[in-house]
Amino acid sequence: MTIPCLTQLSLLANPVESVQYNALRALTDLNSDAIAVLQEVRRSRSPLRRQAVVALAAVAGWEAVEPADQVLIERLIRLTTPRRPPEPVCWADAWFAVRSGDQTAILATLGIANAMPVATWRINEAFVTLETECVYITPCLDGWTLVFGDLPTPPVTAVTALSHRFGAAQWYYVFEGVNGWAIAEHGRIIRYYDSEDADRRLGPPHPAEQGFRLPHDDLSADNAFVNLSTMPGATEERATQLVGDRSVPDRCWAYDIAHRLSVDPITVGSHTRVEGHGLIAANWNGQLRGIRPI
Repeated sequence: MTIPCLTQLSLLANPVESVQYNALRALTDLNSDAIAVLQEVRRSRSPLRRQAVVALAAVAGWEAVEPADQVLIERLIRLTTPRRPPEPVCWADAWFAVRSGDQTAILATLGIANAMPVATWRINEAFVTLETECVYITPCLDGWTLVFGDLPTPPVTAVTALSHRFGAAQWYYVFEGVNGWAIAEHGRIIRYYDSEDADRRLGPPHPAEQGFRLPHDDLSADNAFVNLSTMPGATEERATQLVGDRSVPDRCWAYDIAHRLSVDPITVGSHTRVEGHGLIAANWNGQLRGIRPI
């Protein structure tokens, strides 16, 4: 066990991101068997001590990191975070947006435990994509906190609970052409839409959808393709023409709604106002506190 663990630990120090990612994946696969080795490395004079702390957090959670190391990591994050602009989040297929910067209260509402601070968005992606029960909570971005990862089910219940406590919250979903969103205010869903089940949408069209057509809307319903050529690509060409000459509006996606209502995670960058630092939670107890499921 020692040799494979130390090998992956040394690769975690490699400057190539893909090598770091694969090393972290291998270390998490070792799971509890690697904890003793990682703790031994952290207490030694090895140059891999810093990597051992990161690996410990990935394998065993923040509580496995010694209190002195927790203090040092938090201090380092406070010093480095202001110099690190947020990076676009292109790897997430679902997230919550909460109109608050109170990460502690957001965690409590969702029943999330064992949160640890993280400084870089790159390691956030590694944690969330590697861990099946991992959640990333962003710093406050333009007044909103985003939550990615292993989110509670059903999301409508969770977003209702968040809006009950913070006034406004949203849920977004984007995966392989499927788009969905839930918009809640003061503990009530005012709009719910899922392109896979559009007939079950709730609430009237939201102002954020104005000027768009919903993802499930079919252009052919307006006889837009009558007497169309059978040549390959003719349908796509006609659709592009219709959108281009404004005969029909563009489709809206979850990212468009997020951009209008809160924060679009794929467009955050140096222009985004950032307060605080991100958190990673290795697990959560799945209980929404004080709110009954609907």
